[in-house]
Amino acid sequence: MITPPGYWLISKTRARRILVVAALTVVALGLFAYLTHALWLTALADYLIASDQPRPADAIIVLGGGTGDRERTGARLFREGYAPEMLTTGHSLGLVGLDLTFAELSAGELEKQGVPADRIYLLKTSDSTCDDARLSRQLLAAQNARAVLIVSDPFHLRRAKMIFEREYAGSGIAVIPVAASPSWFRSQGWWTRGKDARVVVEEYIKLGYYTFDSCKSPD
Repeated sequence: MITPPGYWLISKTRARRILVVAALTVVALGLFAYLTHALWLTALADYLIASDQPRPADAIIVLGGGTGDRERTGARLFREGYAPEMLTTGHSLGLVGLDLTFAELSAGELEKQGVPADRIYLLKTSDSTCDDARLSRQLLAAQNARAVLIVSDPFHLRRAKMIFEREYAGSGIAVIPVAASPSWFRSQGWWTRGKDARVVVEEYIKLGYYTFDSCKSPD
C-alpha cells in the first residue's frame, strides 16, 4: 500500500488504544464534574456577588427593582451614617391605572425605613442599569462627589459594578458596590431553585453582552 505524502498510517491496535484513552478521559472528567458540581456551580454564583465592605461616601444609590431587600439595606446604610443622601432609580412600573415609577416606589420604601424625603433624589427617567450610571454621574459630578455606594441584589452586582465603573471613568468618583443583605438570593444550591437559576443564567448572558457591547442596547 502506498502512503500519500504527509499521511501517517495508524494501526488499528493503536487507534483502539487512543479511542479507549479518550473515552476514559471523558468519563473521568464527567465524573469529576459531577462529584464537584456543588463547588464550581456555587463558585459561578459567588463570582457575580462583587460586593465590597461599605465605607463613607457622598451618596447611596439604590438601584430600582428587586423585592425590597435593596431598600432595606440602603436605609440601614443611611441610618448608620455611611452617606448623607440617597438616590433611587427606575422609570414607570408599566401597570395599567397606576402612574408610579420604580424610583418613587423605592423612595416610598426608604421613607418607611426612616430616610427623610428631602434626602432622597429620584431618577425617574432611568430604564436600565446603564441609565442609572449615566444619570447618577451627572448629578453627583455636579456636587463634586468622591465616592458612592451602589446597592443592588447580590447576583446583579458584578454587572452593575462593571457598568458604573465604565460610565464613571474620569469622574474621580469611586464606585463601592454593596450587596443587599439579607437577600432572597443564595449562591448555595442556586441550580436547584427556579428563580435563582433563572437570574444566574440571565446575569451571565447580560454580563457577556455588556462586556463587549458596553451600554449601546437596553438592559
